[in-house]
Amino acid sequence: MFSAIPVAVLQGGVTALSVLIKPVMTETALLYLSVVGNILIFCVGINLVFGKKIKVANLLPAIFLRLPARFCPWILFSVKYFISFTKH
Repeated sequence: MFSAIPVAVLQGGVTALSVLIKPVMTETALLYLSVVGNILIFCVGINLVFGKKIKVANLLPAIFLRLPARFCPWILFSVKYFISFTKH
């Protein structure tokens, strides 16, 4: 019962923030966010399966640093090339 209030505040805040950043989140930005998120999830899996010690929490700033990189055209080319290479 008492956890409903913090959950509602957190989810409401995320929803309000998503409305504010909607103009920035283009297809390219979503692609970059997805790539970084997948890498972080992969690192968590490596830690679970092999017992490695990849400090995933130290990599979390990459989520916020990757989104401004969408303004660099050479990064866009490299990500699109990598995705087209993995599809074949």
